[in-house]
Amino acid sequence: MLQNPAFRVCLKLESIVMRQSIVSDNRAVPTAQPAYAGFVRLMKPITWFPPMWAFLCGTIASGASTWALPDVGRIALGVVMAGPVLCGLSQVINDYYDRHVDAINEPNRPIPSGQVALWQVGVQAVVLTLLGMGMALYLGLNVFVYAGL
Repeated sequence: MLQNPAFRVCLKLESIVMRQSIVSDNRAVPTAQPAYAGFVRLMKPITWFPPMWAFLCGTIASGASTWALPDVGRIALGVVMAGPVLCGLSQVINDYYDRHVDAINEPNRPIPSGQVALWQVGVQAVVLTLLGMGMALYLGLNVFVYAGL
């Protein structure tokens, strides 16, 4: 059975997973992570794709942009504004208000686990808000107004 390559790959993956987690109380507890990991987890990157895709498709469908380098740069900036910045901001705010529920249902989330302090959540929200406002203003007054809605 150990000669089977698929079995050896499964064993290797299992050993990697076990090194990354400590199992106690039938619950996997993450080991030490970089300082920024809690802030990124708070922004839930898995949720960024839909607004990024919507911005990109809407921009292309509008016909207002060309494939010239300045337009491509503005589109890229808008995609980053829609995904990591504004969607990430909404996730940070959501996790702040859901912190009491998460303490019961998802105690390993960054706020209930203590990985990110409440004052740090506030700073992150302010930074993302200012960054989003700056990007929107750079993209134009119309973008700034619509991003604020």
